[in-house]
Amino acid sequence: SGAISPRVNPVPYREGPDMAAELGTTPATPTAMASAESKDESFGARLRQALDLEAYFEKMGNFIVKHPWKFIAVTFVLTIACGYGFTILEDENRPDKLWVPEGAIALEHKDYVDAVWPGELSYNAYIALPKDDPDANILEPKYIEELYRMDERIRALVVDGDAVRTENYTTVSAKAWEDAELTGLWSYEEDKKDDLQNKCFEFGPECGQASILQIFDSDERVIKGLSFKDIQTAIDFWPDQTLACPVTIASGKSPCIDATKWVSTANKDACQNYDNAQDRSDCRTAVALYCAEACPEDGSSKCKDSGCKDLGLFYAGINGTIPRVVYSVGTFKVNTVASAGPDGINKRDGKTVSANVLRGAYLLRTTEVFVESSGSNEDPVADAWEAKALCELGITSEVFPNQEDCPGSDLLDFTASFARSFTDEFGAAIQGDISALAGSFLGIFVYLAVFLSACDPVHSMLGMSLVTIIIVGTSYIAALGLGAYFGLRNGALNNNIPFLLLGLGVDDAFVLAGEFSKVTRERPHLSAEERVVMAVKYGGVSVLITSVTDCLAFLVGSSTALPALSFFCAFAGMGIIFCFVFQLTFFVPCLLLNAKRSEANRYDILCCATSKREHPFDDPRGGCCFFSCCGVKFPAHTLEKAFGHLGRAVTSVPGKALVLFAFVATFAGGIAGVTQIYADFKLEWFFPDDSYVNRFLTINEEYFQTGTPFSVYTVEGDYFKDQKKLKDLGNFLRDEERAPWIDQREDVGDWFKAYLGYAEDLSGVDLDDDGLFEDEDTFYKELVDWYHDEGSEYSSSIKFVDEACEDEDDYKDCDYAKGINATKLDATFKLEFTNLGTDRYETMIALRAAVADILPGSFPYSPQFLFWEETGVIQAELVNNLIVCGIVIIVIIGLLIPHIRVSVWVVTAIFMTVVNVVGYLHWWDVTISGVSTIYILISVGLAVDYSAHVAHVFVLSTGDSDKRAVDAMVRIGPSVFNAVGSTMVAVVALSFSTSFVFRVFFKAICLTVTLGGVHGLVFLPVVLSIFGGSKEPEADDEVVAKKPQPDGNGLPDTERDADAQSATSN
Repeated sequence: SGAISPRVNPVPYREGPDMAAELGTTPATPTAMASAESKDESFGARLRQALDLEAYFEKMGNFIVKHPWKFIAVTFVLTIACGYGFTILEDENRPDKLWVPEGAIALEHKDYVDAVWPGELSYNAYIALPKDDPDANILEPKYIEELYRMDERIRALVVDGDAVRTENYTTVSAKAWEDAELTGLWSYEEDKKDDLQNKCFEFGPECGQASILQIFDSDERVIKGLSFKDIQTAIDFWPDQTLACPVTIASGKSPCIDATKWVSTANKDACQNYDNAQDRSDCRTAVALYCAEACPEDGSSKCKDSGCKDLGLFYAGINGTIPRVVYSVGTFKVNTVASAGPDGINKRDGKTVSANVLRGAYLLRTTEVFVESSGSNEDPVADAWEAKALCELGITSEVFPNQEDCPGSDLLDFTASFARSFTDEFGAAIQGDISALAGSFLGIFVYLAVFLSACDPVHSMLGMSLVTIIIVGTSYIAALGLGAYFGLRNGALNNNIPFLLLGLGVDDAFVLAGEFSKVTRERPHLSAEERVVMAVKYGGVSVLITSVTDCLAFLVGSSTALPALSFFCAFAGMGIIFCFVFQLTFFVPCLLLNAKRSEANRYDILCCATSKREHPFDDPRGGCCFFSCCGVKFPAHTLEKAFGHLGRAVTSVPGKALVLFAFVATFAGGIAGVTQIYADFKLEWFFPDDSYVNRFLTINEEYFQTGTPFSVYTVEGDYFKDQKKLKDLGNFLRDEERAPWIDQREDVGDWFKAYLGYAEDLSGVDLDDDGLFEDEDTFYKELVDWYHDEGSEYSSSIKFVDEACEDEDDYKDCDYAKGINATKLDATFKLEFTNLGTDRYETMIALRAAVADILPGSFPYSPQFLFWEETGVIQAELVNNLIVCGIVIIVIIGLLIPHIRVSVWVVTAIFMTVVNVVGYLHWWDVTISGVSTIYILISVGLAVDYSAHVAHVFVLSTGDSDKRAVDAMVRIGPSVFNAVGSTMVAVVALSFSTSFVFRVFFKAICLTVTLGGVHGLVFLPVVLSIFGGSKEPEADDEVVAKKPQPDGNGLPDTERDADAQSATSN
């Protein structure tokens, strides 16, 4: 693009009839067109007369060039007015609010679980590996001791609840904070001496925790004196332990393992059986003798076992004064806390040998308060504690304060997945690659500077390149601000909208600049205003077609049930509207000002300086802005010439055959991919490759490979009456034939089975032949007693109607007859049923149906179900959105290009492009998910651009179908090619991204610009050369034809070479 040579004296700007007279024609008004074609009574002709968009855009162009500065002002006023919405725009990074379809059953179940089982616990897991040697045996004493040291540091962390509110939650009132019991000082364990409240989730009197340290009672004295043999002994005995012995089992002399080492006449398992007077007496004696040696009272040696310091509780149990449950132990599987691979720890001859990793977890009691800024309940104290704990483990994140003070461990390398980790890393995943967006803008600017105009210090368009970038930025700001006024939330994926606007905005800029360049070459005697009006007249229609189609497709697509997709489509649709408007209100006025600058022979950007030499538009001197290239001249019209040669080649008979064969073959590959692509989605895909959460999940899957745990929730009802159904529900979960999805290697947490087992040993309790209670009062009364005795491990599985029944102090006076409010059973899916998205969804649906059939009202639920729901609907959502987009495209293309022989092939080219993009995404290892669905919709928008521009110019061209196709390629081909190239430049930086979102984006856009580009630039001209038909020149065309016109090479007649003349004549 550019302006006329300063050697030409342009005539003054004349609007309306004067300008038309200069062109040798009458104004192209709808009335004049109707008169000229009054004999054509076809519907298509009448429609074309009614939609004489060129005439409307000509009027618009006339108005804009008369008031350029006013329109520029309008652009910034509109941007500021809409952009102010940024001040109220709320971010939404919660995965369940973005990726769970509205109305999903899992959302209903989540609401029930949150209401009935509120403030239960949050699971904060970590994995430790040897830092000095990855292949080292992590069961060596030095690593166990280091893990204990790190555990003590974490337990010592203190969070000031009041400070948390004043620093980060000022929108929460002091009263709401106090009502939520978040005030004061908090630590993992209670310490009344320092006035510390405990944040841990308690199982009975103990804080919930999963760690290999429990095998050693987290006893500093024991741990610091461990040998590898002691560790081996404790780990091997742990699965057989039935009672929590008061002294350590990490010793070959431990009376808990073998009482005969101290009392020769004792039963070896006396301290484990502990169910008769003799065993109790022998165990007591054995423990006393052991402690006399391990922890002598005379202080002759240092105590090696803290258990010896407090034997009162254990001794009280001998006389039956303390319930057995107090010193019973629920052992965990060692392979869940230490592993050397899929089979757990390494063993030889039944004895522990080694392990490579350790896994543990801290269980926090959640106490939530409503936070208005996020629109959800949060636990600020837990979040603050988790941030400190992660930092203590040496794990840093941009969202943590003082992250430079996170030393970690000298011996152990930690990775983790805490409750806050998903939200933190989910938002950081997108933000971490924002630098790629800056690189894309820079790349686009350079591309525009090189290809938007001539390579000449005066006629280069660095300024217009900057204008194009500004339009993209202002469109994005205005769209998000306007969306905020409508209550839309800013999802992380909205960061992709600038890439979409870059592709569309740059495309529009090339079209308008290309039309301006064309009229400048063909009619250099026109004024700058007249040339800009002509560019708007023809280029504006092309831009309108693509903008309206894209905008409606996205806005209609915003009705999707997937919130993330809905937000994106709504913001994208508004962004496209602003991009189109700003092309007219900002790009066009700036194009006029730029043309006047070049007419005055002033340098690009440095417009205050005037060149001392002439710079003809068609004779570029090389260089840009103030700089030249040592007199080197660059060839002009290179792309036009190239597309002229390409056009004649592909519209020849052999060329048509070859093109059609190639595209049919490509389409076949796309169809094959479409038939095989499947839906799959995992939340962890959103984390960058170098995310600590991603690392945790990878290591966890390698060493602790298990399926997904879930719970079956039963709702309020007559539990006495439903005993048989409750029993059948538990049996179902343990029956591999009826429930093939359940992993029977993992324990099924069935409170009712345990309760019935307890009842069998009760005297005076009547049970029927099925082992069920016959008396309702007895059923509930004994249940409460069991709940506080042997059934205490199931205390988190039962909710009574009278909450006093759950209180350790008041349960004896509670109204147990009111019954049970809710219960839950726990189980785990087999891994093979949760590998793929479709497997997960089908398994979830099948289990729901089976559970509801056994006990109506009950349901299985896991937080993972929220995201499994997506895989069940995303394919349908994609198809529905594509159908909607297809209908919009057909209608808009039919209206704006009312030539059935052309519009049908435009729709065909777009359809083939989208099918190919989806199909080849499968071959490029991309599944159907909310992310890929968004990018497929973007591909529709870009495909429309590439094809619609070519079709519109084909309609304007005259001659036989071959000539019209070649002329269209010469006229619009360079603009479309540059749009393709600039978009590729914009996304190429994303190919190196560590983010799943941006990698998929790169793949989708790479396929779109490649396939969409060749369909618009090659396939469409070929089929139009076959089916598009011919068109006779009209009056305006005949006048213009008398002036120097570009031939198939894109060169004026006066510059044709012999080869070009020969080719044209042929």
